[in-house]
Amino acid sequence: MNYNLNQQPGDQKNTSTYTALRNLLQLIAHEKKAISLALIAILLNALLNLSGPYLIGYTIDHYVQHKQFDGVLLFSGILLVIYLIMLGTSYFQTQLMGSISQRMLFTLRNSLFKKLLSLPVAFLNSKKAGVQITRINK
Repeated sequence: MNYNLNQQPGDQKNTSTYTALRNLLQLIAHEKKAISLALIAILLNALLNLSGPYLIGYTIDHYVQHKQFDGVLLFSGILLVIYLIMLGTSYFQTQLMGSISQRMLFTLRNSLFKKLLSLPVAFLNSKKAGVQITRINK
């Protein structure tokens, strides 16, 4: 039997990008809630990031030019709160995506290990262990 992993058998088609993406999506199917929360955090962070320059421009146009410094202090406080919320959402998103990636990597490694265990002994004896490990690490 031919256990060469680099060659496709004649009756089997090359896998498309769509098929590979679908297989990867199966690995993260159980992470939908966490990915949705991370996406919400990213969108909230982007919106807050865009509101900063708008608030600064509004403050300059309406309060600094008219020398109403109480409005400048008010909008400085609002801007500080916005930046603190941005800090929190950015931290939350980073922690969440880090944990998702760790779990996804764990799932991927386990599925690879299960596949290796299901291969026949003839495959494992056909190549040196270093060659097989190198092939897996690519």
